[in-house]
Amino acid sequence: MNCKFSNTARGALTLLLAGPALLAQATPEGLGVSLNLHGGLQTISRRDNLAVSDFGLGLELSHPWGEGSAAAELGFLYKAGSQALLDPTTIATVNQAALDPTASRDSRKNQVDGLIFRLSYTQPIGTVALRAGLEFMGAHFHQEYIADVSGTSTLGAFRDTYNGVLDKTTVVVNPFVGFSFPLDEVQTLHLTLTTFSYKTLDYVHVAGTVGDTNGWHTDQDFVRSTHRTLPKVEFTYGIRL
Repeated sequence: MNCKFSNTARGALTLLLAGPALLAQATPEGLGVSLNLHGGLQTISRRDNLAVSDFGLGLELSHPWGEGSAAAELGFLYKAGSQALLDPTTIATVNQAALDPTASRDSRKNQVDGLIFRLSYTQPIGTVALRAGLEFMGAHFHQEYIADVSGTSTLGAFRDTYNGVLDKTTVVVNPFVGFSFPLDEVQTLHLTLTTFSYKTLDYVHVAGTVGDTNGWHTDQDFVRSTHRTLPKVEFTYGIRL
């Protein structure tokens, strides 16, 4: 099972890699252009077999506004996942089915990626600055699953093999607040408190619906969806172009 980015995410990543050079050559007076490298860390344990960390890349445009500056950033975010085996005892069953744990395997791999758009305002406070805003993200959740489970039920012995891919993109809004620490005229560090939101998809197979044959997807199988909002600390390194 390989990592797969959504088409929108791949397009955004291409734009972000090519955009800085073009913008730096045609920046109007007063408008700043920065390339931001993001690294996020969930402040609670991992969920849905996803990594506790994520990374992102963004291109930010800023302009003086009042005593501070307003900014808009277009970026890409990715949270990897690890391969995980389901506990056979958690697989749903009917017809008094009993799975053979030595011959049953159900493997899943999840990941989240997506296009992000951020609006923020930064207000200097002495040698640092307070920054707050909103992040709009098209959170694309991707699950690959492959399984081979065997057992017996009131219908007889069965062996179910099933596999597939689930994809869902949900638009979520995450508020953020934090501090900016200028290192020099072109480099800035940001410490941000925010949330990481997405909607999961999880394929649920119901074993024991067919006896004495190989089964695949059945009309009792279904997809379970759960909304997640997790607290997150994010570190950002910004380079002014």
